Amino acid sequence: MSRETDICEWLVRHPGSSRAEIATAFGLPRTTVTSVVGRLLGQGLVDEAPDPRHAGGRGRPPTVLSRRGADLLVGVVIATPTRARAAVVDYRGQIHSRAHALIDASSERAVVTSLRSCLDTAATKGGIALTGLDELVVGLPAAIRPDTRRPALTPVPENSAGWNGLAPWLSTSVIDHLAAELPREPHVENDANLAALAECEFGAGRQFRNTMYLKLTAAGIGCGLIIDNHLQRGSTGFAGELAHMHIHPDGPICHCGGRGCLATILGQDVFRALEPGADGPDRLRAIDAIAATLGRALSPLCTLLNPDAVILDAGLGQIGPRIRDGIGHSLRAATSPAAVATLHIVTGELDDAEVLGAPALARNASR
Repeated sequence: MSRETDICEWLVRHPGSSRAEIATAFGLPRTTVTSVVGRLLGQGLVDEAPDPRHAGGRGRPPTVLSRRGADLLVGVVIATPTRARAAVVDYRGQIHSRAHALIDASSERAVVTSLRSCLDTAATKGGIALTGLDELVVGLPAAIRPDTRRPALTPVPENSAGWNGLAPWLSTSVIDHLAAELPREPHVENDANLAALAECEFGAGRQFRNTMYLKLTAAGIGCGLIIDNHLQRGSTGFAGELAHMHIHPDGPICHCGGRGCLATILGQDVFRALEPGADGPDRLRAIDAIAATLGRALSPLCTLLNPDAVILDAGLGQIGPRIRDGIGHSLRAATSPAAVATLHIVTGELDDAEVLGAPALARNASR
C-alpha cells in the first residue's frame, strides 16, 4: 500500500490530525509527511483547516488535516437478473441502511420502478431523501462502456449456447429511464468492478497495488482488474470479462458472439453447484472442475499482467477455501514460476463488496 493511501485511510479514522501526529503514527520523518500531504492536497483528497485546539493563540495558527468527503453519503442499487439490493453508505465504508426487492421484469417500466423503489426504500430507512444523497451509483451484471456509461450489449447470435447469465431486461433504455427519474445522473458500473474497488479500499486488497478480483455466483463469472491502484475498463468496457476468454477453438458459440468462451465450457449446470443449499459429492466435483478450469484460464492473464494478488469473492462462504486452493494448484501448474512467484491468492473480506465499492467509485470519479 502506498504512503498516500495509508495516510488517507488514517485521516478517515482520525480526522483533524496534524502533520506531526501523522509522522508519529507512521514513524516517518516530518519532511516525508509534508511531501506526501502536499501531493494529497494537490489531488484534492484531503482538506486543511486551522487547528481548533489552538484557537485564539498568537502568530500563524497550526493546521490539521481531514480526508475530503468522508461524511458524504452515496446511494447505491445493485441489480442481478432477478433481484435488487440498495444501500446508503458513506465514504468511510459504513453502511447506514439497506433494502432488498424482487425485480418485476414484465416491462421496462416495471424494471425501472423496481430499481427506483428499492433505492427509495434504502434512503427512507436511512432517514434521508434521494435528493439529500451526495452521489448515486448503479451496479449491473454487464460490461459498461466508458464513453456512455451504459451497458455494452451486443446482439445475441441465434445459434449461441442457451445460457448466458445476463438479465433479460437489461438494456440501455432501462438505465436511461432510471437515470431520468433520479435527482442526479448516477455512476453506472459493472458489479465485479465495484467489488474489486471495495476489496482494494476496505478489504483484502489494501496491501496490494495490482489485483484481479473474481466474482463467482450461480449466474456466472465476473472479474475486476486493478492495475497500479486504478480500475481498468478497457476501450469498450470489456476489460476483465473473464467469462468470455477463448478457451476451446471448437466450443459452442457464446451469446457474446465468440466461440468456446469460458462461460460456455463450464455451463449453467456447473454454476448451479455454487447455489446456497447445494450439497453432495456431485457438488464437490463441480466445484473442483470450476476451480481447475478457472486456474487454467487465469494463467495467461497472470503472465500478461503479473498481479500481486487474486482476490476471491467473499460471498462463496464455506466453499471459498476449496475453490481458492483449487485455483492456486491449477494456476501454478499452468504458469511460468516467474509470473506467480510472489502471487497471493486470497479470499475477500467483504460480504457486500459491490455496495462498498460505490463510495470508492464515486470518490475516484470526482477527482
